[in-house]
Amino acid sequence: MLMNTENTMSIAGIWQVCLSDGTKASAMLPGTLDENGIGAPDHPQLATRLTRMHVYTGAACYSRRIILPRHEGKRLFLVAERSRELALQVDGRPVPLRTGSLSTPYTFEVTGYADQQEHEINLICDNSYPSGVADEILNSSAATDETQTNWNGILGTLALVEQPAVFVDQLRLLTHPDHTRVCVTFDANASCEVRLTVRSEALKLPLEATVKLPRGRSDFFMNAELSAEIRCWDEYEGHLYSIEAEIDRHGSWRTSCGARFFSSNEQGRLTINRRVFFLRGEANCAVFPESGHAPMTVAAWERILGIYASYGVNCMRFHSHCPPDAAFVAADHLGIMMQPELSHWNPKHAFESDESYRLYRNELVEMVKYLGHHPSFVMLSLGNELLCNAQGITRMHLLLAEVHSMDDSRFYAWGSNNFYGEQGADPESDFYTSMAAFQEHLRCTSANMVGQINEHQPSTDYTFDKGVSLIRKDFKGPIFGFEVGQYEVLPDFDEIERFCGVTRAANYAMVRNRAIQKGISEEQWKQFVEATGEMSLACYREEVEAVLRTPDMSGLSLLGLQDFPGQGTALVGMLNSHLQAKPYAFADPNRFAAFFRQTLPIATLQARCFQTNEKPTVGLYIANYGQIDLHDACRWSLSGAGTSVDGIISACLCPMGQLTPVGCIRLPLDRWKHSAELLLSIDYGGYHNEYNLWVYPPVTIHRSEQVVVTGDVHDALTQLRHGRHVLLDPAPTEEAIPQSIQSQYTPDFWSVGTFPEQSGAMGCLIDTEHPVFANYPTRAYTTWQWWQMTKGRAIMIPDRLHPIVRVLDSYLYMRSMALMLEVRIGKGVLMLSGMGLHKHLDRIEVCTLYNGIVDYLSSENCAPGQEMTEEELLTIFSCQASNTL
Repeated sequence: MLMNTENTMSIAGIWQVCLSDGTKASAMLPGTLDENGIGAPDHPQLATRLTRMHVYTGAACYSRRIILPRHEGKRLFLVAERSRELALQVDGRPVPLRTGSLSTPYTFEVTGYADQQEHEINLICDNSYPSGVADEILNSSAATDETQTNWNGILGTLALVEQPAVFVDQLRLLTHPDHTRVCVTFDANASCEVRLTVRSEALKLPLEATVKLPRGRSDFFMNAELSAEIRCWDEYEGHLYSIEAEIDRHGSWRTSCGARFFSSNEQGRLTINRRVFFLRGEANCAVFPESGHAPMTVAAWERILGIYASYGVNCMRFHSHCPPDAAFVAADHLGIMMQPELSHWNPKHAFESDESYRLYRNELVEMVKYLGHHPSFVMLSLGNELLCNAQGITRMHLLLAEVHSMDDSRFYAWGSNNFYGEQGADPESDFYTSMAAFQEHLRCTSANMVGQINEHQPSTDYTFDKGVSLIRKDFKGPIFGFEVGQYEVLPDFDEIERFCGVTRAANYAMVRNRAIQKGISEEQWKQFVEATGEMSLACYREEVEAVLRTPDMSGLSLLGLQDFPGQGTALVGMLNSHLQAKPYAFADPNRFAAFFRQTLPIATLQARCFQTNEKPTVGLYIANYGQIDLHDACRWSLSGAGTSVDGIISACLCPMGQLTPVGCIRLPLDRWKHSAELLLSIDYGGYHNEYNLWVYPPVTIHRSEQVVVTGDVHDALTQLRHGRHVLLDPAPTEEAIPQSIQSQYTPDFWSVGTFPEQSGAMGCLIDTEHPVFANYPTRAYTTWQWWQMTKGRAIMIPDRLHPIVRVLDSYLYMRSMALMLEVRIGKGVLMLSGMGLHKHLDRIEVCTLYNGIVDYLSSENCAPGQEMTEEELLTIFSCQASNTL
């Protein structure tokens, strides 16, 4: 309902609340029971999500005596902007619901009670959802305690609104590449005929019509032509106009609008204003730990969306929920695209029940009517990861057909990642977003650590062409990735003290207490966080560039830039749950936006590690998804260890909306005589990108009479008793090293709490100053040269020991683990490896590291500062764990 200050009277203030258990209290509305301190304590010491200070589920009756004004010829409505399932009673009598859903305002007409007298107003909010679909709603981000909480209350505008007998309820400018229309939603107290005029700077001419209206709400469409001077709303460009509808003798109503053409081209690429753009999405899962609900002000959402934009985001997907109108107002101004969803996450039988179909059909229709004037609202899906039978699919198609007929200015789909991609694309949907195409991945990592990054040697030439080609057999619309990323970062304990609102981070505090018990210092823990964060950032970049290299994909939607403090505590973000950049270098928005942007030079490397006698060929490309064609020379340089080379490729045209090859170069690696980390830099038209790679001189396997290399622990102990220096490098299997877990390159996927099948390995922390790395330059965290080694076994060791290469563990277990450990055992020296080096000595980086170990063990520098007993070593290779580990 369109409102203004002249026709609106706030009824915010103190209300009396009565709960179903008989509890009575006073509460401030707008607000929630949590914010008013009403409810029982949450489950104590939750380990998997934030803990609510107050919890209540059921019906809550909010009561107040209010004078209902009466003016001749006017109608009176009560509006509650956002609530759970809501009912109204006036003087104990139920008032029928006029409009409303979990995602849109509730309105009730109370004209019949308007007599200038005081009346008892009861607003009954029920967050147990008696409509019969509680499980579906409570599983969604709209109401789950995993994030925003299943609050009870009323948020946003709470007011009485006067309107004339006939009024404009909603007003929308609908821009389609082939036509422009204006939709006016009327509400008439009786059938009548009215004279309508619509004006806007966005229109070439005012629109006029005589309209015959039925009683109640009805939509009237008018064909229109845009002004020649109009500036289109676009990515990061919030060009807005005012639009007004006037009804003779009744009044006028005004709102904002924007002209933008959101569609796709013949190649199935997403377009805005007829140009191809690259969708850089982020999933918002309603994480608002202080309030427990989404903010309701434009200023708050301008801050939120501005933070996301600083990381390069141009589209916000709202995972199984829809933010309030204020979020769309902010997005309109900032030029951020929005993709809300129904409050629906049913991975079993979506839409199969009549109750579910009715509730979500109403929510869908109300969302499109209520939010349809916002140019930022570009896409919508029917929910998250929906699964159902044939009847459910039929109902999905009915909903899509209905919403297409209502408004064809935006795109709709049957869901996000429906059937987990196993059924492919839906022909009735306008876009396809999923983790997979049948059995082919559309992202680099998924649950159980499967995917490109962990299963294939590092390169920068991987694409998703295979999966996309399967979808293209039957579907010609846009394709983009779903919930891409999910690389977990260890928690930053400094955030714990910032929880001052309706939730507390008992789950974070439990991890901190466990770290203290394990003897991990604050400084060391911060090193752990930094190492996992750097790994996460590098993996997110690989995801983005893989999509950019796939010309038939329209982009990707991340999960996520912000921590998710539920579902086992899935801290996957550059931003903490308070939407603040984590106080580490990896969380700098400039580092993320450096690869998450409109235009990016790309290099295709077939590997990350090379010998200095190689001259690898590298393809150079420009992904240009900006608003202008580019024409420039491409400059490149390769530098490291005090040496550099550079070159230039002559100027070429890189049209907007394309991935354009600009040429190939051969890297002269023979300029380097020693092992080095190199930086390949590419510059084109003011755009920059860079890649790390590693070079090593050709080597042969080093042997030393002073060093024994074995894979057998008993052989190792025999040699150690004779005072020998031993490299113990068993086969990297559970059978060979029982007290170990499978390691992998990336950090955990999402959380071990949600996906317990994964081992928990979170990348490595490396002692860069150790002499073993004299000819093996390395950073303190895992980089691509470590890929093969991280495929080994993380060996569980006593807490007191400090490994050369520590495998970081999930917060859930916090085991002390090593890939490489140096100790003294009796008279001998042991270098323990879980990397299975001997199995991969054909790889130059593995052979170089192996030689470094042998050289160190045979040198005078070999002097371990820590000891291990024979019993402790044998325990590692025993099928039964020891209390000492």
